[in-house]
Amino acid sequence: MNRMSIFGILLVGALANIKVGLPILIGFLVVFFKKARLPKTYEVIAFLLLLKLFWILSTHFLIRTRADDLYLPQLIAQDIILLLMLFISLGRVSVARILTPIIFLFAIDFIFNISILLFDVDPLGRTVGLRVDDILPRAGGVFNHPFASINISAAAFFIGVFLKSKKIMFFALCALLLNGSMRGPLTGVLILFSAFLLYSHLNKRVIVTMLLGFVAAVFLTTFISASNAEYISGNYLRIISWTNALSHIVENPILGTHIFPEGEHGWVGDVHYSTRNAESQFLQNALDFGIIVAMINPLIFYILMHLNIKRFYSVDRSWERASAILMIMTVFSDHFYGSFYGSILTQFVFSVIVISYTKSRRVQFFNNSKNL
Repeated sequence: MNRMSIFGILLVGALANIKVGLPILIGFLVVFFKKARLPKTYEVIAFLLLLKLFWILSTHFLIRTRADDLYLPQLIAQDIILLLMLFISLGRVSVARILTPIIFLFAIDFIFNISILLFDVDPLGRTVGLRVDDILPRAGGVFNHPFASINISAAAFFIGVFLKSKKIMFFALCALLLNGSMRGPLTGVLILFSAFLLYSHLNKRVIVTMLLGFVAAVFLTTFISASNAEYISGNYLRIISWTNALSHIVENPILGTHIFPEGEHGWVGDVHYSTRNAESQFLQNALDFGIIVAMINPLIFYILMHLNIKRFYSVDRSWERASAILMIMTVFSDHFYGSFYGSILTQFVFSVIVISYTKSRRVQFFNNSKNL
């Protein structure tokens, strides 16, 4: 079996136990993947990642933050994975072999969710509950959690674009739109909106402005929904988290408060206060480590968006390039109110497609142009 296929299988298996699977995945990358030279256009991204890692680790050890044994490793693993992938170039065949096991995972996850929708029970006999404002069940798929299932479906959509498979794209979009958690339909709408912006051939600044407008609309809709509800809804608790995070960020905007989410997050207001769960990756980073750290991810996404859209509009209107851009646009927007980028699955799919493949394709175009 090819090492790329093995890596894809390990990635799927790691989702069952992050504590064990994550070190294995990173070790496999270091040992078995051939390293390549870092193009100059990506040096600024490497610098930003190193700056973020240095800031987080130095803050943690100097101030002795209260991050638990799982939270901090998962947080820095996102940047370590991205940093490693900057030095790894992968061709289309290699990427396809890595991503294929994820498609099988999505197929199984989708079957679980259809079973929930049709029979109110999944193949393992598990049931899901309905909140007061839910229309459809919050289908949790294989891992029995709607957020995990939504991340798998969204990743499958981008893989479908990369592989030029309209069937995968269709079923992945259906899985997003039919999930009872509003994050599912919201992610599906965001993907479609991003595709509309990309293929409208708009200026990059206009695209970023429209995406930020989408983010603003999500915040506004959440506030309106919470204010009109006659009960304590999920949106009401989300607003508690956002406003509570902002109030604590103001206390120490440069270094953060270093009081991290821990334990089980219950759905009551006082728990949202005590756990410091910001319900937003951007706000969570600002709350934990200050606004400088919080700004680094959006800046990296913007740089990647700029590089890839520029090539898409000029010399490379491929499905693979479109997949990378749509994923960057989705991650950029969701980062302000969601948790899509925080998933280890999402992180690796993002790194493989957006970094390792597009970087390799850039070098290929450069070499071809020298031979003309």
